[in-house]
Amino acid sequence: MKKLFVFAITMLIMSSCADDIEFNNPAMLGKKDGNSWKAVLYSGYFDENGKAIISGNNNYDVINLQISSFSVGTYLLGENNINEAILIDASDEVYSTNNLPDMDAELYPPDGIVEITEYNQERSTVSGKFWFNAYSDSGSKTVNFSQGVFYEIPVPFNAGPPIVSCDEAVAATATAAQLYEETDPTDTNYTTVCNAYRAALIEQQIACGDEAGVLQDIIDGLNCESVESDYWPRAINNSWTYNTTTSGEQTYTITGTETFDSLEYYAFDDLYGAPSWLRKSGPNYYVRTEMSGSVPGYQFSATPYTVNMLKDDAIVGETWESNVAYTISYTPEPGQPSIPDTDVVADYTFEMKGRDLSRAVEGVNYDNVLHIELITTGAGVTVVTQYYYAKDVGLIEYITEEGANTLSNYVLN
Repeated sequence: MKKLFVFAITMLIMSSCADDIEFNNPAMLGKKDGNSWKAVLYSGYFDENGKAIISGNNNYDVINLQISSFSVGTYLLGENNINEAILIDASDEVYSTNNLPDMDAELYPPDGIVEITEYNQERSTVSGKFWFNAYSDSGSKTVNFSQGVFYEIPVPFNAGPPIVSCDEAVAATATAAQLYEETDPTDTNYTTVCNAYRAALIEQQIACGDEAGVLQDIIDGLNCESVESDYWPRAINNSWTYNTTTSGEQTYTITGTETFDSLEYYAFDDLYGAPSWLRKSGPNYYVRTEMSGSVPGYQFSATPYTVNMLKDDAIVGETWESNVAYTISYTPEPGQPSIPDTDVVADYTFEMKGRDLSRAVEGVNYDNVLHIELITTGAGVTVVTQYYYAKDVGLIEYITEEGANTLSNYVLN
């Protein structure tokens, strides 16, 4: 309810701001984190994938609004949306509405709206308004841009598809649509074919108009990313069996799904000896864990924490971190004294050590393997673990100081 209230107030303010300002020249302005912001340079253009870009620069920050077309309409921003707002500040920190927040620090998701109120084909200019909330790559920093307005931003004729007649545009769209329908999403050419179809639809909008929004609905429904292979496949009843050095044969099975903080996770019956959940967002794989167990005279349990265990697009040598904090509570057995809760702060530092490797495990040769090193530091202890993930299989081996734990069997659904 609070978020809806804030959203409504933001829209009201943005609308009244846009209505009250009159422009005589092209302009792009608004408020960044409550402070006035005005571009000194601005432009509109189509990128190589046919996406419409509105860009502004005030000599400190660069804002790029990336939407599916310049057609009049409203374009929603947010996680995994084809439309995106990006702000690059003076220190080269990149904020995007496609980045997720650090859930330990912020609960609200990225969001926003770009509204095209006019595309003037005669003058080749675009006008509208916008607002967005975006996050840094780490999710630990956020930027708010409100009351955004752009007016008669020039779009060079040669920046986008060539101007054609409406009949020519309709024919080109039909040809592109047929090729799109015949191309499987797993095909290596799928992204190129899909983007060509999107560009044809945009060209038809420009040439013929789209007052009913039919073409825009098709554009908004396109996902031009090819179906990516997965390094930790998630489906109910997927299971992986390992020969472990300390506990013999262990099988980890996905038993269902659960939602935490509005995010859906796949639940394991057990993973590395603790209740765990897995979700993927873009290239990132997050594991949520609740540790519990026993030590002589006590049962213990810990508050949940989440670690970004895998980043499948990282280049060799790239590192990423998850800094977590949790509390361990102890329940004494009869006759044992009470132990106060223990607060733990731990740092998980990952490094991509190798990509596209081949590795033999339990007599099976796996290709397209990622090698990731994890250094865990907490409570004065440092632990190093090596992980090997095979594309479309999952974790095939992990090596600790006790030895290698190897995949012996797996079932994927």
